[in-house]
Parts: sequence; C-alpha cells; structure tokens
Amino acid sequence: MKKFTVSLITLLIITISSCSEMTEEFKFMNEIRNEISENYGTNEVEINLRNKDMLIVSFTDPKFNTYSSEKKENISREIGALVKIIGKDREPISSGVVKFIDQKNYGVAKTSTSETYHMYGEIGD
Repeated sequence: MKKFTVSLITLLIITISSCSEMTEEFKFMNEIRNEISENYGTNEVEINLRNKDMLIVSFTDPKFNTYSSEKKENISREIGALVKIIGKDREPISSGVVKFIDQKNYGVAKTSTSETYHMYGEIGD
C-alpha cells in the first residue's frame, strides 16, 4: 500500500508541475496576443508556440493586405521586440515569424495566400 501511495503522490507532483508550466506558456501567449491586438487594432490574430522557442504570429485581418512589404517587415520586427520584452523572465524565443494571411471564401471553397516575415532577422542581417 505504501508503494502505491508513494507512486500516486509522485505522479501527482509531476502532473501538477507540468500543468503549472503549461499555464505559464498560455499566460505568455495570451499576453502577447492581447498586446498585439491592442497595438495593431485587430482581434484577427493567432499565436502559436512550437517547442517553447519558435513563435508564429498569424494575422488574418484583411486590412493588412494593403500594407507594403516594408511595413509588414517593420511590424514583424516590432512584434519580435515586444516578445523579447514580454518574455524577459522566461527562456528566450530563438526564432519567430509573422504571417500575413489573405483569405477568400467562395462558399464551398476557401483559398488563402500568405506572406511571412522573420521577427529577428535572418542570418547575416
């Protein structure tokens, strides 16, 4: 019975610590999303974090479709700086991209194109 109790307690501790870590990641992503929504005046933004160090920000708001490539690149760099500020107390995000997605819905069919910009520049920048 003691072995079972010790095993159960160990399992619970591991589960609780994992949940705590996930909660921190969700809080981090939510804070980034809220700041981006506020700064760029849109709720049509998605945030994805891969392997805790690759951030993907996707804008689906059609207002960005008319922006120049230079403006989109500036936005992606601004978001990269924002992510560094918000995430200063966590492991750094090593890479990130901002996608500007142009979606068209034709009833039964949906098409999309996207432009992707690096938040932190590429090697050699």
